[in-house]
Amino acid sequence: MWWILIAVASADVADEDRWLGNENLVIGFHEDASLVNPDLEIGIQWDPDGPEGEIPIGGDMIRVGYHWELWAWSYESGDTSYGGTNLGPHDETDMDMEWTGPWLTDTIHGLRASGTEDHIQVDIAMAVSQEADVMWTDFTITALSDVEDLWLARGYDPDQDYWATDSYATDNASGDGYGVATGDYDERTIALLGIGTEGLGIGGVCSWCTTPEGIVDDEGWSGFGDYDPGVAVEVGTLLEGESAMVRFVYAFGLGESITLSTAFAWLTEDDLDGDGSTSDVDCDDWDATVSPESLEIADELDNDCDGIVDEDTVVSDDDGDGWTELDGDCDDDNADVFPGAAPVEGVMNADCDGEADTGWWSGDDTGLAIDTGLADDTGSADTGGGGPADSGLEDDTGGQGPGDTGGDEDSGSSEDTGAPGLTDETKDKSCGCSAQPTSGSGLGVLGLVLFGLARRREDR
Repeated sequence: MWWILIAVASADVADEDRWLGNENLVIGFHEDASLVNPDLEIGIQWDPDGPEGEIPIGGDMIRVGYHWELWAWSYESGDTSYGGTNLGPHDETDMDMEWTGPWLTDTIHGLRASGTEDHIQVDIAMAVSQEADVMWTDFTITALSDVEDLWLARGYDPDQDYWATDSYATDNASGDGYGVATGDYDERTIALLGIGTEGLGIGGVCSWCTTPEGIVDDEGWSGFGDYDPGVAVEVGTLLEGESAMVRFVYAFGLGESITLSTAFAWLTEDDLDGDGSTSDVDCDDWDATVSPESLEIADELDNDCDGIVDEDTVVSDDDGDGWTELDGDCDDDNADVFPGAAPVEGVMNADCDGEADTGWWSGDDTGLAIDTGLADDTGSADTGGGGPADSGLEDDTGGQGPGDTGGDEDSGSSEDTGAPGLTDETKDKSCGCSAQPTSGSGLGVLGLVLFGLARRREDR
Protein backbone atom coordinates (compact mmCIF):
# COMPACT_ATOMS: atom_id res chain seq x y z
CA MET A 1 0.00 0.00 0.00
CA TRP A 2 1.68 3.18 -1.18
CA TRP A 3 -0.10 5.44 1.24
CA ILE A 4 1.21 3.59 4.29
CA LEU A 5 4.49 5.45 3.83
CA ILE A 6 2.88 8.81 4.48
CA ALA A 7 2.36 8.50 8.22
CA VAL A 8 2.33 6.19 11.21
CA ALA A 9 -0.80 5.86 13.35
CA SER A 10 -0.78 8.09 16.41
CA ALA A 11 -2.85 8.13 19.55
CA ASP A 12 -3.06 11.93 19.76
CA VAL A 13 -3.72 12.46 16.01
CA ALA A 14 -0.94 14.84 15.10
CA ASP A 15 -1.34 16.90 11.93
CA GLU A 16 0.66 14.40 9.90
CA ASP A 17 -1.66 11.58 11.00
CA ARG A 18 -4.96 13.15 9.96
CA TRP A 19 -5.48 11.14 6.79
CA LEU A 20 -7.27 7.98 5.70
CA GLY A 21 -6.70 5.69 2.75
CA ASN A 22 -6.54 2.38 0.93
CA GLU A 23 -4.43 1.17 -2.02
CA ASN A 24 -6.05 3.59 -4.49
CA LEU A 25 -7.30 6.42 -2.31
CA VAL A 26 -5.89 8.85 0.25
CA ILE A 27 -7.87 11.65 1.93
CA GLY A 28 -6.38 14.32 4.16
CA PHE A 29 -8.29 16.10 6.93
CA HIS A 30 -8.03 19.67 8.08
CA GLU A 31 -8.12 20.11 11.84
CA ASP A 32 -11.77 21.21 11.48
CA ALA A 33 -12.70 17.85 9.80
CA SER A 34 -13.06 19.18 6.24
CA LEU A 35 -11.29 17.12 3.59
CA VAL A 36 -8.06 19.06 3.24
CA ASN A 37 -4.84 18.59 5.18
CA PRO A 38 -2.67 21.60 4.29
CA ASP A 39 0.29 20.29 6.30
CA LEU A 40 0.45 17.22 4.06
CA GLU A 41 -0.89 19.03 0.97
CA ILE A 42 -3.51 16.31 0.60
CA GLY A 43 -7.15 16.85 -0.27
CA ILE A 44 -8.59 13.83 -2.07
CA GLN A 45 -6.15 11.83 -4.18
CA TRP A 46 -7.55 8.89 -6.12
CA ASP A 47 -5.71 6.68 -8.57
CA PRO A 48 -8.33 4.44 -10.21
CA ASP A 49 -5.88 1.86 -11.55
CA GLY A 50 -3.71 1.81 -8.45
CA PRO A 51 -0.06 2.71 -8.04
CA GLU A 52 0.97 0.21 -10.74
CA GLY A 53 -1.33 1.66 -13.41
CA GLU A 54 -0.86 4.41 -15.98
CA ILE A 55 -2.62 7.29 -14.22
CA PRO A 56 -0.15 8.76 -11.71
CA ILE A 57 -0.72 9.10 -7.99
CA GLY A 58 -0.80 12.87 -8.45
CA GLY A 59 -4.06 12.64 -10.37
CA ASP A 60 -6.45 14.17 -7.82
CA MET A 61 -10.18 14.52 -7.41
CA ILE A 62 -9.63 17.60 -5.25
CA ARG A 63 -6.22 18.71 -6.32
CA VAL A 64 -3.13 19.39 -4.23
CA GLY A 65 -2.75 23.14 -3.83
CA TYR A 66 -5.91 25.23 -4.19
CA HIS A 67 -8.92 23.14 -3.26
CA TRP A 68 -11.81 23.07 -0.85
CA GLU A 69 -14.35 20.80 0.79
CA LEU A 70 -16.69 21.81 3.59
CA TRP A 71 -19.31 20.79 6.06
CA ALA A 72 -21.82 23.32 7.38
CA TRP A 73 -24.83 23.59 9.69
CA SER A 74 -27.74 25.90 10.47
CA TYR A 75 -30.58 25.93 13.03
CA GLU A 76 -32.76 28.11 15.23
CA SER A 77 -32.89 28.23 19.01
CA GLY A 78 -35.43 30.51 20.61
CA ASP A 79 -35.74 33.55 18.38
CA THR A 80 -32.14 33.40 17.14
CA SER A 81 -30.65 31.78 14.03
CA TYR A 82 -27.29 30.05 14.19
CA GLY A 83 -24.97 28.54 11.62
CA GLY A 84 -21.39 27.84 10.73
CA THR A 85 -19.02 26.40 8.15
CA ASN A 86 -15.82 24.41 8.49
CA LEU A 87 -13.95 25.04 5.25
CA GLY A 88 -10.34 24.14 5.91
CA PRO A 89 -7.72 26.74 4.97
CA HIS A 90 -10.08 28.84 2.82
CA ASP A 91 -12.35 30.15 5.57
CA GLU A 92 -12.33 30.66 9.30
CA THR A 93 -13.24 27.55 11.26
CA ASP A 94 -16.52 28.00 13.13
CA MET A 95 -16.30 24.80 15.21
CA ASP A 96 -13.06 23.53 16.72
CA MET A 97 -12.70 19.77 16.77
CA GLU A 98 -10.92 17.31 19.05
CA TRP A 99 -9.61 14.11 17.46
CA THR A 100 -9.13 10.47 18.44
CA GLY A 101 -7.60 7.60 16.49
CA PRO A 102 -6.71 6.64 13.87
CA TRP A 103 -7.40 2.90 13.76
CA LEU A 104 -6.87 0.43 10.95
CA THR A 105 -8.66 -2.92 10.56
CA ASP A 106 -9.12 -5.33 7.68
CA THR A 107 -12.21 -3.40 6.58
CA ILE A 108 -11.78 0.26 7.55
CA HIS A 109 -9.24 2.99 8.23
CA GLY A 110 -10.94 5.47 10.54
CA LEU A 111 -10.77 8.62 12.66
CA ARG A 112 -13.13 10.37 15.06
CA ALA A 113 -13.63 14.04 15.84
CA SER A 114 -15.99 16.00 18.09
CA GLY A 115 -16.84 19.64 18.73
CA THR A 116 -19.39 21.96 20.31
CA GLU A 117 -20.95 25.21 19.07
CA ASP A 118 -23.57 27.24 20.96
CA HIS A 119 -26.53 24.82 21.22
CA ILE A 120 -25.28 21.64 19.53
CA GLN A 121 -22.57 19.01 19.97
CA VAL A 122 -21.28 17.20 16.90
CA ASP A 123 -19.50 13.83 16.98
CA ILE A 124 -18.07 12.56 13.69
CA ALA A 125 -16.90 9.07 12.83
CA MET A 126 -15.17 8.92 9.44
CA ALA A 127 -13.58 6.02 7.59
CA VAL A 128 -12.22 4.87 4.24
CA SER A 129 -13.20 1.35 3.21
CA GLN A 130 -10.44 -1.16 2.60
CA GLU A 131 -12.73 -3.01 0.17
CA ALA A 132 -14.03 -0.20 -2.05
CA ASP A 133 -13.04 3.34 -3.01
CA VAL A 134 -15.50 5.06 -0.68
CA MET A 135 -15.33 7.25 2.40
CA TRP A 136 -18.26 7.79 4.72
CA THR A 137 -18.85 10.10 7.67
CA ASP A 138 -21.48 9.63 10.34
CA PHE A 139 -22.44 12.86 12.13
CA THR A 140 -24.20 12.45 15.47
CA ILE A 141 -25.74 15.76 16.49
CA THR A 142 -26.88 16.23 20.10
CA ALA A 143 -28.97 19.23 21.16
CA LEU A 144 -27.58 21.06 24.20
CA SER A 145 -30.84 23.01 24.29
CA ASP A 146 -33.98 22.88 22.16
CA VAL A 147 -33.24 23.55 18.48
CA GLU A 148 -35.45 23.78 15.40
CA ASP A 149 -35.01 23.72 11.62
CA LEU A 150 -31.63 21.98 11.94
CA TRP A 151 -29.73 21.27 8.71
CA LEU A 152 -26.35 19.72 7.98
CA ALA A 153 -24.54 19.91 4.62
CA ARG A 154 -21.36 18.96 2.74
CA GLY A 155 -20.01 20.37 -0.50
CA TYR A 156 -16.86 20.13 -2.64
CA ASP A 157 -14.97 21.63 -5.55
CA PRO A 158 -13.86 18.61 -7.63
CA ASP A 159 -11.42 19.93 -10.30
CA GLN A 160 -10.33 16.37 -11.11
CA ASP A 161 -9.06 17.22 -14.62
CA TYR A 162 -6.75 20.01 -13.59
CA TRP A 163 -3.69 17.78 -13.23
CA ALA A 164 -3.98 16.78 -16.92
CA THR A 165 -5.74 19.68 -18.70
CA ASP A 166 -5.31 22.78 -16.49
CA SER A 167 -9.12 23.04 -16.59
CA TYR A 168 -11.44 23.34 -13.61
CA ALA A 169 -14.53 22.35 -15.60
CA THR A 170 -16.49 19.19 -14.77
CA ASP A 171 -19.81 17.71 -15.80
CA ASN A 172 -22.03 18.26 -12.74
CA ALA A 173 -25.46 16.93 -11.76
CA SER A 174 -27.63 16.73 -8.65
CA GLY A 175 -30.83 15.08 -7.46
CA ASP A 176 -32.47 13.43 -4.45
CA GLY A 177 -29.68 12.91 -1.94
CA TYR A 178 -26.73 13.41 -4.31
CA GLY A 179 -24.37 15.79 -6.05
CA VAL A 180 -21.96 14.32 -8.64
CA ALA A 181 -19.11 15.59 -10.83
CA THR A 182 -17.52 13.71 -13.76
CA GLY A 183 -14.22 14.65 -15.38
CA ASP A 184 -14.06 15.38 -19.11
CA TYR A 185 -10.57 13.89 -19.48
CA ASP A 186 -11.14 10.26 -18.43
CA GLU A 187 -14.59 10.25 -16.76
CA ARG A 188 -13.21 10.01 -13.28
CA THR A 189 -16.18 10.70 -11.04
CA ILE A 190 -16.75 11.80 -7.49
CA ALA A 191 -20.22 11.37 -6.00
CA LEU A 192 -21.48 12.78 -2.68
CA LEU A 193 -24.62 11.41 -1.03
CA GLY A 194 -26.40 12.31 2.22
CA ILE A 195 -29.19 10.79 4.32
CA GLY A 196 -30.72 11.56 7.71
CA THR A 197 -33.62 10.62 9.93
CA GLU A 198 -35.99 12.43 7.57
CA GLY A 199 -34.71 10.53 4.52
CA LEU A 200 -32.45 11.49 1.63
CA GLY A 201 -30.99 14.96 1.57
CA ILE A 202 -31.32 17.62 -1.12
CA GLY A 203 -28.65 17.66 -3.82
CA GLY A 204 -27.66 20.85 -5.58
CA VAL A 205 -24.92 22.34 -7.76
CA CYS A 206 -23.85 25.95 -7.25
CA SER A 207 -20.84 28.24 -7.24
CA TRP A 208 -19.04 28.56 -3.93
CA CYS A 209 -21.97 27.44 -1.79
CA THR A 210 -20.96 27.42 1.87
CA THR A 211 -24.31 27.01 3.65
CA PRO A 212 -27.11 24.43 3.62
CA GLU A 213 -29.46 27.12 2.32
CA GLY A 214 -27.18 27.81 -0.66
CA ILE A 215 -27.25 24.16 -1.71
CA VAL A 216 -31.04 23.93 -1.27
CA ASP A 217 -31.51 27.06 -3.41
CA ASP A 218 -29.83 25.29 -6.36
CA GLU A 219 -31.59 21.97 -5.83
CA GLY A 220 -31.42 19.61 -8.81
CA TRP A 221 -29.26 21.89 -10.93
CA SER A 222 -26.93 20.36 -13.56
CA GLY A 223 -24.35 21.79 -15.94
CA PHE A 224 -20.81 21.76 -17.27
CA GLY A 225 -18.26 24.18 -15.82
CA ASP A 226 -16.39 25.13 -12.66
CA TYR A 227 -19.17 24.37 -10.19
CA ASP A 228 -19.50 22.80 -6.77
CA PRO A 229 -21.88 19.89 -5.99
CA GLY A 230 -23.26 19.47 -2.49
CA VAL A 231 -25.96 17.80 -0.36
CA ALA A 232 -27.99 19.36 2.47
CA VAL A 233 -29.77 17.04 4.95
CA GLU A 234 -32.70 18.16 7.10
CA VAL A 235 -32.63 17.03 10.73
CA GLY A 236 -35.56 19.13 11.97
CA THR A 237 -36.32 19.64 15.66
CA LEU A 238 -34.28 18.24 18.53
CA LEU A 239 -35.21 18.74 22.16
CA GLU A 240 -32.47 19.22 24.71
CA GLY A 241 -30.54 15.97 25.12
CA GLU A 242 -31.91 14.35 21.95
CA SER A 243 -29.58 13.13 19.19
CA ALA A 244 -29.87 12.40 15.47
CA MET A 245 -27.49 10.92 12.92
CA VAL A 246 -26.66 12.08 9.40
CA ARG A 247 -24.50 10.03 7.03
CA PHE A 248 -22.53 11.35 4.07
CA VAL A 249 -20.75 9.07 1.59
CA TYR A 250 -18.11 9.98 -0.96
CA ALA A 251 -17.59 7.41 -3.73
CA PHE A 252 -15.02 7.38 -6.53
CA GLY A 253 -15.28 5.61 -9.89
CA LEU A 254 -15.13 5.86 -13.70
CA GLY A 255 -18.46 7.16 -14.96
CA GLU A 256 -21.44 8.75 -13.24
CA SER A 257 -23.77 5.75 -13.24
CA ILE A 258 -21.45 3.21 -11.64
CA THR A 259 -20.12 5.72 -9.11
CA LEU A 260 -23.59 6.72 -7.99
CA SER A 261 -24.56 3.05 -7.66
CA THR A 262 -21.55 2.43 -5.43
CA ALA A 263 -22.35 5.47 -3.30
CA PHE A 264 -25.99 4.46 -2.79
CA ALA A 265 -24.96 0.93 -1.82
CA TRP A 266 -22.67 2.24 0.92
CA LEU A 267 -25.17 4.88 2.04
CA THR A 268 -27.38 2.12 3.43
CA GLU A 269 -24.63 -0.37 4.36
CA ASP A 270 -25.55 -1.78 7.77
CA ASP A 271 -22.31 -3.61 8.61
CA LEU A 272 -19.57 -1.07 7.97
CA ASP A 273 -16.89 -2.86 9.97
CA GLY A 274 -17.60 -6.26 8.41
CA ASP A 275 -17.86 -8.13 11.72
CA GLY A 276 -21.12 -9.85 10.78
CA SER A 277 -23.21 -7.76 13.19
CA THR A 278 -25.61 -5.20 11.68
CA SER A 279 -25.74 -1.62 12.88
CA ASP A 280 -29.16 -2.04 14.53
CA VAL A 281 -27.60 -4.30 17.19
CA ASP A 282 -23.89 -3.44 16.88
CA CYS A 283 -23.10 -0.73 19.43
CA ASP A 284 -20.06 0.39 17.37
CA ASP A 285 -20.29 -0.45 13.69
CA TRP A 286 -16.94 1.23 13.09
CA ASP A 287 -14.93 -1.31 15.07
CA ALA A 288 -14.81 -5.00 14.13
CA THR A 289 -13.79 -5.92 17.70
CA VAL A 290 -17.17 -4.65 18.96
CA SER A 291 -20.45 -6.54 18.51
CA PRO A 292 -22.92 -8.54 20.62
CA GLU A 293 -21.01 -11.68 19.56
CA SER A 294 -17.55 -10.40 20.51
CA LEU A 295 -15.57 -11.39 23.60
CA GLU A 296 -14.80 -8.66 26.11
CA ILE A 297 -11.12 -7.73 26.15
CA ALA A 298 -9.17 -5.16 28.17
CA ASP A 299 -9.22 -2.29 25.67
CA GLU A 300 -11.51 0.33 27.29
CA LEU A 301 -14.31 -0.61 24.86
CA ASP A 302 -17.62 -2.34 25.38
CA ASN A 303 -16.68 -5.23 23.08
CA ASP A 304 -19.78 -7.35 23.72
CA CYS A 305 -22.25 -4.44 23.68
CA ASP A 306 -23.68 -5.20 27.13
CA GLY A 307 -23.23 -1.65 28.41
CA ILE A 308 -20.26 -2.53 30.63
CA VAL A 309 -16.65 -1.82 29.70
CA ASP A 310 -13.86 -4.40 30.25
CA GLU A 311 -15.86 -6.59 32.66
CA ASP A 312 -14.37 -9.98 33.51
CA THR A 313 -10.92 -8.89 32.35
CA VAL A 314 -7.71 -8.32 34.28
CA VAL A 315 -8.31 -4.54 34.43
CA SER A 316 -11.81 -4.69 35.94
CA ASP A 317 -12.73 -4.90 39.64
CA ASP A 318 -15.52 -7.43 39.24
CA ASP A 319 -16.10 -8.12 42.95
CA GLY A 320 -15.95 -4.46 44.04
CA ASP A 321 -13.18 -4.85 46.60
CA GLY A 322 -11.05 -2.09 45.09
CA TRP A 323 -8.54 -4.47 43.49
CA THR A 324 -8.24 -5.82 39.94
CA GLU A 325 -6.43 -8.93 38.80
CA LEU A 326 -3.85 -6.61 37.28
CA ASP A 327 -3.38 -5.08 40.76
CA GLY A 328 -2.86 -8.55 42.26
CA ASP A 329 -6.38 -9.72 43.18
CA CYS A 330 -6.10 -13.53 43.03
CA ASP A 331 -9.89 -14.10 43.16
CA ASP A 332 -11.86 -11.25 41.59
CA ASP A 333 -15.15 -13.03 42.30
CA ASN A 334 -14.69 -12.83 46.10
CA ALA A 335 -14.70 -9.39 47.73
CA ASP A 336 -12.95 -10.81 50.83
CA VAL A 337 -9.91 -11.84 48.82
CA PHE A 338 -7.31 -9.26 47.78
CA PRO A 339 -3.69 -8.34 48.59
CA GLY A 340 -3.35 -7.78 52.34
CA ALA A 341 -6.76 -9.22 53.28
CA ALA A 342 -7.32 -10.89 56.67
CA PRO A 343 -7.72 -14.68 56.76
CA VAL A 344 -11.13 -15.88 55.59
CA GLU A 345 -12.79 -19.17 56.55
CA GLY A 346 -12.60 -21.64 53.70
CA VAL A 347 -10.06 -19.62 51.70
CA MET A 348 -6.52 -20.91 51.61
CA ASN A 349 -4.86 -17.65 50.48
CA ALA A 350 -7.09 -14.64 51.18
CA ASP A 351 -4.22 -12.12 51.12
CA CYS A 352 -2.97 -13.33 47.70
CA ASP A 353 0.63 -13.68 48.88
CA GLY A 354 1.01 -17.15 47.40
CA GLU A 355 1.20 -18.88 50.79
CA ALA A 356 -1.55 -20.74 52.68
CA ASP A 357 -3.06 -18.70 55.52
CA THR A 358 -3.11 -20.11 59.14
CA GLY A 359 -5.85 -20.10 61.80
CA TRP A 360 -8.28 -22.32 63.69
CA TRP A 361 -10.23 -23.04 60.47
CA SER A 362 -7.16 -24.06 58.51
CA GLY A 363 -6.38 -27.21 60.44
CA ASP A 364 -3.47 -25.86 62.49
CA ASP A 365 -3.22 -28.44 65.39
CA THR A 366 -1.90 -25.95 67.92
CA GLY A 367 -4.55 -23.42 67.17
CA LEU A 368 -7.22 -26.09 67.33
CA ALA A 369 -6.24 -27.19 70.86
CA ILE A 370 -6.10 -23.64 72.14
CA ASP A 371 -9.31 -22.38 70.53
CA THR A 372 -11.58 -25.36 71.23
CA GLY A 373 -10.39 -26.50 74.64
CA LEU A 374 -10.75 -30.10 73.59
CA ALA A 375 -7.63 -31.04 75.57
CA ASP A 376 -9.52 -30.36 78.80
CA ASP A 377 -12.22 -32.87 77.88
CA THR A 378 -10.00 -35.66 76.58
CA GLY A 379 -7.02 -35.62 78.91
CA SER A 380 -6.86 -37.63 82.19
CA ALA A 381 -5.49 -34.73 84.27
CA ASP A 382 -8.86 -33.01 84.46
CA THR A 383 -11.02 -36.08 85.08
CA GLY A 384 -9.41 -37.45 88.21
CA GLY A 385 -8.49 -40.66 86.45
CA GLY A 386 -12.12 -41.66 85.92
CA GLY A 387 -12.37 -43.38 89.34
CA PRO A 388 -15.56 -44.06 91.26
CA ALA A 389 -15.28 -41.00 93.45
CA ASP A 390 -15.19 -38.68 90.41
CA SER A 391 -17.99 -40.18 88.39
CA GLY A 392 -20.62 -40.77 91.09
CA LEU A 393 -21.87 -43.81 89.21
CA GLU A 394 -20.88 -46.32 91.91
CA ASP A 395 -23.40 -44.81 94.34
CA ASP A 396 -26.21 -46.14 92.14
CA THR A 397 -24.76 -49.48 91.15
CA GLY A 398 -22.83 -50.82 94.07
CA GLY A 399 -23.60 -51.63 97.74
CA GLN A 400 -26.80 -51.88 99.68
CA GLY A 401 -28.64 -48.67 100.29
CA PRO A 402 -32.14 -47.68 101.30
CA GLY A 403 -34.71 -49.41 99.19
CA ASP A 404 -32.14 -51.78 97.68
CA THR A 405 -32.16 -55.44 98.35
CA GLY A 406 -28.55 -56.02 97.59
CA GLY A 407 -27.31 -59.27 96.28
CA ASP A 408 -27.80 -60.59 92.79
CA GLU A 409 -31.00 -58.62 92.08
CA ASP A 410 -28.91 -55.39 91.88
CA SER A 411 -25.98 -56.82 89.97
CA GLY A 412 -27.07 -55.30 86.66
CA SER A 413 -27.82 -58.67 85.08
CA SER A 414 -31.59 -58.80 85.70
CA GLU A 415 -32.66 -55.10 85.81
CA ASP A 416 -35.21 -55.59 83.01
CA THR A 417 -36.74 -58.80 84.39
CA GLY A 418 -38.83 -57.31 87.24
CA ALA A 419 -36.98 -59.38 89.92
CA PRO A 420 -38.66 -59.65 93.36
CA GLY A 421 -37.76 -57.01 95.92
CA LEU A 422 -37.30 -54.08 93.35
CA THR A 423 -39.73 -51.19 93.39
CA ASP A 424 -40.76 -49.49 90.12
CA GLU A 425 -38.56 -46.52 90.95
CA THR A 426 -35.52 -48.61 91.67
CA LYS A 427 -36.21 -50.73 88.57
CA ASP A 428 -36.20 -47.62 86.41
CA LYS A 429 -33.07 -46.30 88.08
CA SER A 430 -31.39 -49.69 87.89
CA CYS A 431 -32.32 -50.05 84.23
CA GLY A 432 -30.86 -46.63 83.49
CA CYS A 433 -27.62 -47.48 85.25
CA SER A 434 -27.19 -50.94 83.88
CA ALA A 435 -27.52 -49.61 80.29
CA GLN A 436 -24.51 -47.32 80.76
CA PRO A 437 -20.86 -48.32 80.81
CA THR A 438 -18.86 -48.08 83.98
CA SER A 439 -17.75 -44.68 85.17
CA GLY A 440 -14.27 -44.84 83.65
CA SER A 441 -15.39 -46.03 80.24
CA GLY A 442 -18.21 -43.40 80.11
CA LEU A 443 -15.76 -40.48 79.98
CA GLY A 444 -13.57 -42.41 77.61
CA VAL A 445 -16.37 -42.71 75.00
CA LEU A 446 -17.20 -38.99 75.35
CA GLY A 447 -13.57 -38.16 74.83
CA LEU A 448 -13.44 -40.34 71.74
CA VAL A 449 -16.53 -38.64 70.30
CA LEU A 450 -15.13 -35.16 70.87
CA PHE A 451 -11.75 -36.19 69.56
CA GLY A 452 -13.45 -37.57 66.43
CA LEU A 453 -15.23 -34.27 65.90
CA ALA A 454 -11.94 -32.46 66.26
CA ARG A 455 -10.31 -34.73 63.69
CA ARG A 456 -13.18 -34.12 61.29
CA ARG A 457 -12.63 -30.37 61.62
CA GLU A 458 -8.97 -30.94 61.17
CA ASP A 459 -9.59 -32.87 57.96
CA ARG A 460 -11.79 -30.16 56.46
